[in-house]
Parts: sequence; C-alpha cells; structure tokens
Amino acid sequence: MTVTRREAVPWTCPACDTRQHARLPVILDASADESALAELSRGESHDAACERCRKVSTVSVGFLAVRPLPPYLVYFAPPHTSAAVDSAEERRLRQFLGQTDSGVPHFPLSMAPIMLGVASGEASGSFRTKGHGPRVEPPAVAELIARIGALGDTRDDDEATAVAERLADQALTLVTRETPPEARSLIRLLLAGALLNRTQPTPWDVERAIGVLSHAIVKDCGPDTPPGTLASIHSDLARAYARRMCGRPDLNEHLARSHGESAVELFERSGDRLAWAVCASNLATDLIATRSGERTSCLERAVALLEAAVEVAPPGHREWCDIASNLGQAHAARATGDDMVNFARARQWYARVAEAEGIEDNPRGYGDTHYKLGMLILKQRRDPQEALIHLEEARRGYERAGHGQLSSVHLGMSTAYAMLGRSADHIAALEKAQEFRSPELHPAEWARVHASLATARMDTSSLTSLAEGTAALHEALEALERAKAGPLEAAMLHDRLSDVWGARQALGEQGARAQQIAELTTAAGLSRDNAHMHRDVARRLGALHAASGDWPVAADAYRSAVAAADELFNTMLLDTAQRRLLASSATLRHEACHALARAGRLPEAVVMAESARARIIGQTLEQTNADLEDVKAGHPAAYRAFADAAERFAAVSSLNRDFLAEGDGDDVQARALQLSTELAQAREALRKAITRIQGLPGKAQFLKRADFGEIAARTGTSTALSYVIATRRGSVALLVTTGTGGEPAAAAVFDDVTSADVAEAVQAHADPADAAMAGVVRVRGLMTKLAAAIPERIARLDLLACGQLGLLPVHQGALGRVHVSYALSAQTMSAYDPSARCASVLTVGDPLGDMEAAAEEARAVARLAPRPILLVGEAARIEEVLRHLREDRFDIVHLACHGFYDDSGPLSSGLKLADGPLTLRALLDDRARTLQGTRLVVMSACESAVVGTENPDEALGLPAAMAQAGAACVVGSLWRVDDIATQALMIRFHELLRGESGARIDQALAEAQRWLAGATPPVLREKLPMAPGTRARLNLFDDDEHPFGDSRYWAAFVAVGR
Repeated sequence: MTVTRREAVPWTCPACDTRQHARLPVILDASADESALAELSRGESHDAACERCRKVSTVSVGFLAVRPLPPYLVYFAPPHTSAAVDSAEERRLRQFLGQTDSGVPHFPLSMAPIMLGVASGEASGSFRTKGHGPRVEPPAVAELIARIGALGDTRDDDEATAVAERLADQALTLVTRETPPEARSLIRLLLAGALLNRTQPTPWDVERAIGVLSHAIVKDCGPDTPPGTLASIHSDLARAYARRMCGRPDLNEHLARSHGESAVELFERSGDRLAWAVCASNLATDLIATRSGERTSCLERAVALLEAAVEVAPPGHREWCDIASNLGQAHAARATGDDMVNFARARQWYARVAEAEGIEDNPRGYGDTHYKLGMLILKQRRDPQEALIHLEEARRGYERAGHGQLSSVHLGMSTAYAMLGRSADHIAALEKAQEFRSPELHPAEWARVHASLATARMDTSSLTSLAEGTAALHEALEALERAKAGPLEAAMLHDRLSDVWGARQALGEQGARAQQIAELTTAAGLSRDNAHMHRDVARRLGALHAASGDWPVAADAYRSAVAAADELFNTMLLDTAQRRLLASSATLRHEACHALARAGRLPEAVVMAESARARIIGQTLEQTNADLEDVKAGHPAAYRAFADAAERFAAVSSLNRDFLAEGDGDDVQARALQLSTELAQAREALRKAITRIQGLPGKAQFLKRADFGEIAARTGTSTALSYVIATRRGSVALLVTTGTGGEPAAAAVFDDVTSADVAEAVQAHADPADAAMAGVVRVRGLMTKLAAAIPERIARLDLLACGQLGLLPVHQGALGRVHVSYALSAQTMSAYDPSARCASVLTVGDPLGDMEAAAEEARAVARLAPRPILLVGEAARIEEVLRHLREDRFDIVHLACHGFYDDSGPLSSGLKLADGPLTLRALLDDRARTLQGTRLVVMSACESAVVGTENPDEALGLPAAMAQAGAACVVGSLWRVDDIATQALMIRFHELLRGESGARIDQALAEAQRWLAGATPPVLREKLPMAPGTRARLNLFDDDEHPFGDSRYWAAFVAVGR
C-alpha cells in the first residue's frame, strides 16, 4: 500500500506578509515514497513560491510516516510548535487513516533521517547494516551463529557488537521458510542483542531491536519453543522498551516490566537459575526506574527480587556484582521503611561490590557502583568531598567503558560542588552534563540539567536574570511534558519556579506573589505521592498563605504537610531516625496549630498541639499506663498478647536507644542495621496486639491519637489545660476547659511575640538563669492574656509549653492566681490524685560528699516523714537506691545531689550518685517500673528538669524518664541552682506538703517559692540547719534584706505531672 496524502497547508510569506496555501505531503509511506521522504527529512520540509511577490521560502510541516517496522506510525513535528498543537495534528492525521492507536511517538523533524533510514540513501525497510563495508556472500547460517557465539559477551564493546550485528544481518538474509523456527528466533535474538549491547544505542537501534524481537515472538515461536529461548526474547524486549526514547514513557515503562515479568517466569520454568537471577536483576532495574504512582510497590518488588537473585549468582562474579549493586540502589531508593536502615543496607552492598570489582575487569560495573555510592552519600547529606571521590571514580569507569551515564555523573558532581560552595565548578559540571543530553533524544534528562543550569546562573538581584531563569524553567517543564515524565519531576520544577517568583516578588514585581503561590500549589498537588517532598512543599505553601493572612487556606496546607510528616514517622524504625525526623519537623505542628487557631478551628488546633508532644516517649507511656484490667479479666489471651508484645518492643527499644547516644557513624549504622529487622518484627507484633484489643467491645479508641473530647476530659470544673506556642508569625495560648455542665470548650489568645523574639532574648544572656528569665519577660504579654481568659472557677492549670518555651518557666509572674504544673502531653497525664500521700519517703543526699547543704537538706526532709529511709554520702550508691525503689514502694522520693544535662547526648544525662551517674538511659530501660505508685519524685539538683534543645517537644529528659518508671509527678530544675537557696526551698516545700491542709504539689511549690523570695536572714536561720557554710553566707546580708529574692534562686524549679 502506498499512502501519500497532500493537503493545502496555510503559510505566510515573510517577505510580503501574504497569507496563502501550499499543497504539501502530510502522510507518507516510509517504504514507498522515498523521494518525498528524502525531501522532507532534510529538516525544513518544502520550498514554496509566494503567489504575490514570487519569492521562495521554506515551509515546515509536520507529517505522519507509515513504517514497515515498529513503531508503525511516527509523527514528525515541525520546529516552533507546542506539544498540544502537535498532538492535535497527529490525532487528525491518524483518524484519516482509521488508526485508533494513541501511542504514536513524536519526533522533531530533524530526527527523520535517523528514524527513517534515509540519510545514506537506503530505504527504511532495509535490514542492511550501515558502516561495515560491501555486502558479501554469507556463509551458512549455523557457521554465522557459531561465529557470533565465539565473540562472547559483547556488552560495552562496540567493536565486537558491530561484528555481531553484521554477522546476524548476514544470517537473517539466509533465512527461508524452511529454516527451523528455533534458528530463526535465535538469529533475531542475536541481532537484537547486538543492537542493545552498544554502549549508546541510537533510537533506530532500539526500534529495530523491538521489531525483530516482536517478529520472533509472533512468527518464530510456538508451543514447542523452549522456555529459555522465549525467556531470552522477553528479557531483551524488556531491555529495549526500558531504553526506548520514543512513544509514551508510561507505556514503555509498562511494557518493559511486563516483558521482564514474563522472562523471569519463563527462566524459572527453564531451570536456568543464573539466567533467572540476571533476568530478575534486569527487571528490578526497570522497577527501580519506575516514576509512576506505583513506584512504592515497584521498589518493594525490586528489593524482593534482588535479595533472591543475589543468593543465586556466584559471589564476586560479574553477574553477582551487577545484582548486588542493583540491590544497594533499590534500598537507597526505597520509599518505605526507615531511611537510616535503607541507606545503611545500600552502603553495605556497595562496599561489598567495590571490594569484588575492579575497573579493569568491568569498567561499566565499576562506574555504576561508584556512581551509586557517591549519589547515596549526597542523598544522606554527608561529606560531599567523599561523594566527589566516588563520582570521579565513576567517571573513569564510564569513560573507559564508553558508557552513556557520564551526564548523570557530572550532574551528581554539580550537586557536590554546590554543597561545597564551589559555584564555578557547580556550573561547569552542569554544562558538561548538558553536552551528553539533547532535548530531542533525552527530553527528561535534558530538562533536569537545563533546570539546574538555569537556577545556577540566575542572579536573584536582577529582574532580567530572574525572567530569563523563569523562561528556562518553563522550557524544562515543556521537555518533561514531551517525555511524559512522572509528576514528582514536574513538582520539583514547579517548586523551583515558586522560588524564582518569590525572588521576583522580593524585588517588587507586581503580581509575583500570586504566581509564587500558584506554582507552589501545583507542586504540592503533584508531590502527594512523595511524603518527603510534599511535607516541605505544603509547609512552604502554608507559610505563604499565612504571610498573606489567608489563615483557612494556610491551615489546610499545614495539615497536609503534617499528614506527610506522620507518614514518614510511621515508617521509621530506629530511635535516631525518628528523632531526626521530629527535629526537622519540630516547628511544623506549631505553625499548623497557630494557623488553625487563627482560622477559628480551635478543637483542631488543640488536637494538633497535642500531637506534637512527646511522640516517642509518649508511645511507651501510653502503653504502660493503659487501663487493661477489664481486658485482662474478660479477654486474657488478648491481654497477654499485648503485654508480651509491649515488653518485647520495650526490650528492643532499649537497644535502639544506644544508637541515639552513639551518633550515626558507619560502625553505628552497621550495628543499627542488625537491629532493624528485630525492631520491625517487634513493632508489627505490637501493632497486631493493639489492633486486636481495638476490636473488642468498648475499646475502639485504645491507644489511638486523642481527639478533642478526650483531651478535654483531662480537665475538670476547677482545672484547665493550656498549650502555649510561639511561631515565626506570632504566638498563641490555647485554653481547654470543661464547663459547669460538663461540656468541653476551647479558647485562644494571641500575641505578636514570635519564636525569634524569644530566641533573641534567651541568646542575649550567657547565664542560663538570666537567659530563661529574659525569655519569660518576652512572653509575659501572652501569659497575661491567658490569665485573663481563665475563668474564676479554675484553681489549677496543666501547662504544656511547646517548643523552646518548654525550656522556660513561662508561668512565672503572670499566672499568680492559679497553681501551675507542667505536662509532657495530655494523653500521658495520670489522673489527678487529691490525696497528699507523704508517709513513706526515700531521701538521698550528697552522694559525692561535696555538698554540705544537700546532706542537711536530705536529713531535714527525712525528719519530716513518718517512715523515712535516708541514704547520705557513700550509702547512696546506684544499686542500693534501685534496690530500695524495687523492694519498698515510696510515696515520695527526694534526691538532693548533683544533676547534669548533656545536650549533645541526652541519654547520658542524669544524677550523680556515690559510685557513678544514674542516667536517663538506665531509667528508660528500667522496665520493672521501680517508681510505680510513687506520688512524687523531687530532683533537688541542677538541670534536672531540662529537656533537649534540638526538639524540646519530645521532652527527652529526667522528668519523662521518671514518669515512664511510674512517678505521677516530678519536681526538677531548669538551670544550675544555688545549694543553700535550694535547701531552704525544699524544706519549706515538704513542710507545706505535710501541713494540716495537705497542699497540692503545684500549690506547695508555688507557695514555697514565694516564701523563699520574701525570706529574710532571720527567717532563714530559723528554718535551716546552721552548717558553717550556711551561717557564713547569711551573715553577708542585713536582717531586712532578701538574700534569695532574685528569681534565679527559686524560679528554676517546676512541677511536671500531677
């Protein structure tokens, strides 16, 4: 069939601007109309003479070519058209032919000589090989096949590949109907293999390979074809579709995976285990490259295939190295699981491959491994200099192999240079990367490089430069659209465009802010399947709307970012990884809470504030505090399953915490990796046990995140709960109460003070006490507004000071009417116990023998108790203290000793006893609940209530550890305290606890602090044991002075819990 259709194509003469028509070919048969093809494929279409001025001009027109090989239809687009115009024209021409296939590939007109084979004057349907001399009389088919086999592995050897292609071409000319089908299919398989084994196959090579392999399956293969032969054909078809540069990328991706799955199944049936392993590795590579919405499941399938395949291949051999390297890549790319574990596994496999593979033996594989290792280091944000070393090795390997991955290597180098601040090298590497990619052949790769280069060259102080950068990024987006790349890549470019529009807005360009929001909104929508990116993009979108005062939209954006952060948190296994994630998202929930409150959605704001508190320690506290007596009685099997799972999870978590203390070096990661499987199993067992209990009658909410009603249930008619939060947009105090009729209510007060204001005030003082009180002064306006909002009937307040405010006694000086205690979170608060049980007391004092006032304090407290146990000096040893705690249950534990907080390693913080420190780690690991039933633990020591500054909301400090061990309430200090002032404060505190009225803990502490602030030397001499140091200190003051009136002496102590 000869199909040649000409149409009257409109064009405008550039000389006289006359609009007219020329009859030009728009549909051509690629095997029959060679003269028209040769004319069209020169790149500019036709010369046409103007009807008016008679001047000759070049007219470009797109045309549809009908080919004898797949793809049977190809559309060639003229220059300077859009993808939408090309698609509409291709669809119109295809409908004229009655074709319904929508997978017609588009190429620029300049690609016609390559795709149609007319550059050398040959017909496109010819299988003649170009560039190998004149055709000679071929020898017998069997001999040709044997000669190809003698070449061995031709991968990355272009000379051997050319010989193999020529020999296979010769054999194909000898094939007749009498040739056995297995011989015909083998020849086509050998020809396709030669085409695909080139270091850089052309689009024509790939299309030709697909054609001969498809022909082999349809014409040569039948029921009797050995599974191994059919598997090899499917395997090469998978390779071809994975490398295909035309057609719809999503369809090519699907076909590559489909043929790969068929090959894996057939090799399994053939019994050739090594061939199966290689094929499984190839399929895994295609799965790793998936960019569609199925990416997560594809990566998990890739990991499973490669873990099985690596056990089959002989260790150290080339096949094993390729599989192991792919396995490392699969772990590094995983979208599920703990990033730290995945990266550790990836690095482990890369290291093993690097030991087994040299550049001489397999330069391509050597380059692959070092490229992947370098990119992994960059992904982990580790040493970019180390990454550059590996990328340089990758470049050496690829250059030796003549491999086409050099663009990616230079792109990786550009990232490393950017991290090192070497801008000139960064741009040079990007320019080098662009040399290896063209917008026609590699649109997606070109788009990545083009966008990076545009960003690197932009001058953010010049509107002209920013406009040029915007245009370049749109060019990159158009290339991605042509390549039909995945949504994540487009999201990244829209994200970059939002940054550019932000810079243009900063320079005063009208309408730039609206464009910035539009681009970021698009990026947020496209990134929903990637939690890492969506969290960051949605958060910035929320910030933009917040800055514009559009609080409802800001709140929705922030909620979306929080949901993505939760998704990431739930995949984390290792304690270190969880804390890093929480630290990186530390203020996200505060911003979301503030926006929700500003939008008037107060119950949601309260739930959001609660969700930010003590996520890790809270999990354990909720499990240990859970009321399961009814489950234990009615469903003993479910109770036992939960208790066993919780115990196992706690035991493994104890080991897990060691990695937080030791850092994240390679040796730590290797040991953490060994733990990750056990930790995953423990978590899964606990999840199943919790789900089982949730299925019981009345237990649907068991250990689920609290809703507003459950949070409000922690309050009463005379008690309230408040979350105090400072953000970069201002501050908010949320007040949760229960009305006299039992109805829950929420209120909010706002202030202009920001988190930056508080940080500035704190950082202005070197002394911790001065810094803390300066921060308190900054938030006093907010706290005064909160005090005014508290109903008269409220006598006590549980305060949750969020973020950096958790490091300050924010209630001081503003909430005098109500008594305040601090809380880790609403969900972890124990029920309030109105009885002041003070009968049994364990008192520890001056374990190191260097704190005379602490020893006297311990003795004085012991004298006030009906049933005291006193451990002073050498008697206060770790095991002795723990023995008493385990064997004797105490109402109060009072510890007067040295305390310390290590911000660089919080788990090493603790209290100094006679034979060493009682650390936070030891308390968290104490699953015997040694403080179960203890009403109060008093840590009369320095820094005993301090929590980590990196993420204060996690409340990783001694109060949380004491709570996990069973204590209902903990009193501790926020900074280093004075011995004598503390001695006086604590004696008065215990007196008030044991007074006739039996003051509550928060009330007794507040009254003791007020007493100390107003105490004169005569009052103090009457109250304190007059040790020589105490007497000398008080003698420095007149009788009417207040030695400890300054807040630094008493404000450090806070009550945490009820």
